[in-house]
Amino acid sequence: MTSAARSIGKRGAYLATGAIGVALSAGYLALARRLPLGELDQPGAGVFPVIVGTLVLLASLAVLWEGWRMPAAASVDLPAGADAGRVLSLLGLIVAYVVLLPWAGQLVGGFVFCLLLIRLLSGNGWVRAAIQAAVISAVAYLVFVRLLQVQMPRGILGL
Repeated sequence: MTSAARSIGKRGAYLATGAIGVALSAGYLALARRLPLGELDQPGAGVFPVIVGTLVLLASLAVLWEGWRMPAAASVDLPAGADAGRVLSLLGLIVAYVVLLPWAGQLVGGFVFCLLLIRLLSGNGWVRAAIQAAVISAVAYLVFVRLLQVQMPRGILGL
């Protein structure tokens, strides 16, 4: 394999990533507008999605701007070997999480996702990764479900 096959144009990658981010955040914001915004003293379910969508849109525009200003000759090496395996594993893990979320629920699905993600990226042992995943899942549950009262998928176990 030649080195040209393992690298891509950095400018094109930034422009493509920024454009995809703009498109996805615009769609996300369009869906978020269907949710009630509520009042200043009692925000509705749509406030957080609008904030997140706006931040992603701004970040995507910044990526587009940076790509537009960068030299066309710049290139970036694609991951190879174990790094490519980690990238593909991460993508598979994200897809599995999204697909299984309605069935597993946020609490169980989030725990399993965090557990496998921590093992994949950090190399921590199973016990340490399980403790970290439990803390992350519990904090996410407390913040979103209890504090912000966001309805999350409960899964077949009802958790």
